[in-house]
Amino acid sequence: MGIIKNTVSICQFHITGPVPRDGFEQWVLENLRKRGFRNIDDSINEKSSGWVSVDDLQDSTFFLESSVLRTPYVCFAFRKDERKVPNPVLKHTYELKCTEWLADHPEFQWVPKDRKAEMKDLAYQALLVKTLPVPSVFDAVWNRDSNILTVTTLGSKALEEFDTFFRETFDKLGLSIVHPYARAKMLLEKSYHSRLEQHNEATSDSAVDLIKDNRWIGQEFLLWLVYRSLNSSSDYQVSVKGPLQSGEQFVAHINQRIVLAVDDGAGEQRMVLTGPQARFDEVRAALRNGKQIEEASIVMEREQNEWKLTLKGEQFYFASFKCPKVQIERDDITDVATEREAVFYERMHLVESGLQMFDSVFAEFMKLRVAGEWSKTKAAIQKWYE
Repeated sequence: MGIIKNTVSICQFHITGPVPRDGFEQWVLENLRKRGFRNIDDSINEKSSGWVSVDDLQDSTFFLESSVLRTPYVCFAFRKDERKVPNPVLKHTYELKCTEWLADHPEFQWVPKDRKAEMKDLAYQALLVKTLPVPSVFDAVWNRDSNILTVTTLGSKALEEFDTFFRETFDKLGLSIVHPYARAKMLLEKSYHSRLEQHNEATSDSAVDLIKDNRWIGQEFLLWLVYRSLNSSSDYQVSVKGPLQSGEQFVAHINQRIVLAVDDGAGEQRMVLTGPQARFDEVRAALRNGKQIEEASIVMEREQNEWKLTLKGEQFYFASFKCPKVQIERDDITDVATEREAVFYERMHLVESGLQMFDSVFAEFMKLRVAGEWSKTKAAIQKWYE
């Protein structure tokens, strides 16, 4: 189960469309079962995709409903098995079959064109039945209270396939990625929305344009956080809804890994800085040369616990999101299913606490950026790195 790993990469989506209020649980289970994963080990099918249990990648019938329905969460996993015949092996087998065919037909000096296609297909089929499918699995957790879906992968192709399969499974529902602009709108009070819209540089309401044209959000947020990590207080308060109490104190700062980039017209140039950044001298030099901070590792500390993630600023993907450790107890007394469920709730509490702290920091920045004295802050930041 990917979501309960102590380190996991996640992105989030808003679930859009009408969700049935009556009979919701049965509706979810029926739809997941209809599109459950079908095993292809004993077939010659090249690929298969479908839903499985987060607790058991072999379970596509969701016999244990408690593995799916964990109020207020709905949990499931997307599994894709795929067979791939290596090209060098295919080429070698094809050449052997062509040689065998010529040996059986000495009147020919070479294999006719139509026979070559047949030989290649025979070689491919022969190898395919000997090739085991390789599974890939990632989790999805739907919080019904917020209607936010958390997915444990960042791969663009995997997310595209997941989006398509989700829409086909849950008719009339859709997914809208929680990109920086959407996250800002989600966190800011309505009184800030008109000011936020004034700063929106997108040419349309499509997610692609809202991400591409508002790259400044991630870039300036990370720049502000770097500046505060060195020149100001790293103390923050919880200010958004979540499992932590409003007003709770925590520390947030950037260190260890920072990625900067600039597009000079000939292509993007990237610089990756790793290790402790005592004075951020290399960062300041890169900023002076026109580079922008595109991603960085953020550490958040509360009491004795630490959360760490790498924020990809363009989409607001959370890579290598590390929370305080939880683990499943394995003994002869504890029921495995019960223990898995308990660990899941503990893990989600930690994940959502980490996101709540991150959102509190981001909300503070966005309020300053769209309605505060940003010009003074921007001047101070420029003076620092210039």
